[in-house]
Amino acid sequence: MKYYVDFAAQSGLPSALLDTGWSAQGDITQLMVTVDVPALVKYAATKGAKVWIGLPCMPVAAQMRAAFPLDEQWGVAGVKIDFFARDDQVNGRTLGSGHPYGLRAPVRIVRRRCPTISSSPG
Repeated sequence: MKYYVDFAAQSGLPSALLDTGWSAQGDITQLMVTVDVPALVKYAATKGAKVWIGLPCMPVAAQMRAAFPLDEQWGVAGVKIDFFARDDQVNGRTLGSGHPYGLRAPVRIVRRRCPTISSSPG
């Protein structure tokens, strides 16, 4: 992970994105044993860079009350929420409710659909 921070810093980029593989499967409040987001944030600061983390939309909707204060505590510069497959009032309310749950960092929403796998031929 430090490689990406080093690359960002050496390239003059303000931040690196830790997009996947940092959290337990389906639980964005639990770090993988091999990834220490707070330590990576501190390392990035020594290089003059910041760290954003990527979050899949389903765990965000279910866990934002617990996850956003953790993200803030870890010192992440922002979050990227991905795979919102729709643009309706429910999603708007979900996304708009993030700030009351402790996230003051910027939020970047990526609106794209999850890949669909079909079991039928053709």
